[in-house]
Amino acid sequence: PKGVRSESHSICVFSVNTACVFEIETGRLLLNVKDLPGPISDASLSPDGTRLVTVCEPPAYNIGGRGFAYLWNIPGVREIMELGRHSLGLRSTAFSADGSRIYTAGWELKVSVFNAADGEKGNDADNI
Repeated sequence: PKGVRSESHSICVFSVNTACVFEIETGRLLLNVKDLPGPISDASLSPDGTRLVTVCEPPAYNIGGRGFAYLWNIPGVREIMELGRHSLGLRSTAFSADGSRIYTAGWELKVSVFNAADGEKGNDADNI
């Protein structure tokens, strides 16, 4: 399993197609995401610990798939939205330091920027 930590004293542990977010001090489970459409290759917690982005690669048999980034509310199990895809697949994700933006990086060397509040796509940065 892999893990990421936020400044809000939460930790996300993810493996294959499951991601769990725990409160560090108590061990209380805040979010349990299961059965995603492909293995989780990266995840990022917002600095305040209220949102999680997971990056899922499609199964090998899904030739047309290019991976997905999902935005989740914490606590709960409610997916807020699917963020845009990259033409060659997703590689990683991160929140901005203030939590207002979400970045996704693709294998085509492009970074996409999204508004963390509503998922609206901003400008892309090419050839990173």
